[in-house]
Amino acid sequence: DKRDISMATILSTVRYHAEHEYPYLLAHRDEFNAMTLQALNLNDRFLMLKLSETVGAEVKLSVESLSAHLNAVPPVPQV
Repeated sequence: DKRDISMATILSTVRYHAEHEYPYLLAHRDEFNAMTLQALNLNDRFLMLKLSETVGAEVKLSVESLSAHLNAVPPVPQV
């Protein structure tokens, strides 16, 4: 992906998903396939990977920590 996305946009996107999309999908998991949540997480992980490649040393640890958290999401329990 060659799109140029700002750090603010990436962090806002990941935050929005964490605050709104993930909780909604988990609360309504009988209406959505588990792959929906996994796809959303994969997109966020990709954004964080791209961000980690461009940030300076002063924020790299924080970006890597958030990336590690996204990589460690447990599987979605089946209903």
